[in-house]
Amino acid sequence: MPSTVTGVDAVDAALERYDTALVSRVAGFLQAEAEQIQADLVELMPVASGTARDALAAPEAIQRKGPDANPAYHVGYVDKELQKRAYYVLWVDQGREAGKAGGRRRSGRFKSGAQRYKKIERNIGRIEPRRVFLRAFMRSEGRMKAIRSVAAIWGAAGAAKII
Repeated sequence: MPSTVTGVDAVDAALERYDTALVSRVAGFLQAEAEQIQADLVELMPVASGTARDALAAPEAIQRKGPDANPAYHVGYVDKELQKRAYYVLWVDQGREAGKAGGRRRSGRFKSGAQRYKKIERNIGRIEPRRVFLRAFMRSEGRMKAIRSVAAIWGAAGAAKII
């Protein structure tokens, strides 16, 4: 006995609406999250001269890459100009080991590939790492875990009017 399924067109139309609504909602969420990460970085960045903080606060510190259906956002020092403006942020974020005068410090490699060393001329103080970027992205991870819940997915389905 043959069987028939009715209402397939209505289900297909509802799934298509859900797809377009979900893509636009996710794209808006990613943009908002990139802006929030930028605000966290600006807030957490220690201020000496303000150059690093100003470089992070610049609008060009957020770059959108990828197609509309699958965007990716890069936040931070994403181009050469921003990297030049905030060169010493690497040492603020990662820290630096101390060095004593007369000691040896790695200073690159020779063309042959052998390690090159340079004598340290004066004492170099240790810089404690501040982990600015790590803390900002940990904050973002907490926000994203709260949003990736059944209630948020159910709300997106309700906004698309398929349930």
